[in-house]
Amino acid sequence: MPAKDQPAIKKELSKLSKALKEKRIAEGHTQESLAEKLDVSVETIHKIEINLRIPSLPMLLRIARAIGLKVSLE
Repeated sequence: MPAKDQPAIKKELSKLSKALKEKRIAEGHTQESLAEKLDVSVETIHKIEINLRIPSLPMLLRIARAIGLKVSLE
């Protein structure tokens, strides 16, 4: 990936992390309950939400389904 694209990608990943956290909270899930539902550690959910871990596409889709978030490739 060209270095010039990195800031834009980081910004989009930050927006994604924030959206996941906001939707999780709106749906009444704690990090613990979501982690249990997905069979992952609370640390995994926490790191995704603070943008320290980038979820794989399959994990992103699992999270989205678990919290009722639509995923669009637009």
